Amino acid sequence: MEELHPFVAGLLDFWQSKCLPGEVPRRAEFDAFTLRPWLGWLAIYEELDGGDDFLVRLDGTGIVTLTGHEWTGRRMSDLDPRIAAPVTEVLRRAVRERRPVADRLYSPAVKDFLAFHRVTLPVREDRRGVWQVIQGLQPAGSRWPETGGGKP
Repeated sequence: MEELHPFVAGLLDFWQSKCLPGEVPRRAEFDAFTLRPWLGWLAIYEELDGGDDFLVRLDGTGIVTLTGHEWTGRRMSDLDPRIAAPVTEVLRRAVRERRPVADRLYSPAVKDFLAFHRVTLPVREDRRGVWQVIQGLQPAGSRWPETGGGKP
């Protein structure tokens, strides 16, 4: 894969700055203030049923606008498997391996297909003892997003 887009690379760097040696960061380290540069281009998922499913806690407005799909509040298992399966696969991998996954996502969009640079980051949600996953996306071939606070 070509070099990761600076927008999602910045999110990966931020995640790595919150890691203690040999550990995954806590979800509490990532709130609306610390994630501000990436808002609109984030999706946040919560593991359900030991990884059998995920709940979409947040689907960023930039993502929704481009894809035409609003997934917030829905279970991945309830979505079209042609779209949801590749996302679910990378979520499971990030949680299972307890490490980031950087790749490209090809997704149906409002008018065509889009390619996104994607970084998928596992985090521990200590209060309830579950795993969450923060996913940052940036349309491939684009500059800094128009929403989300600009360049991190």
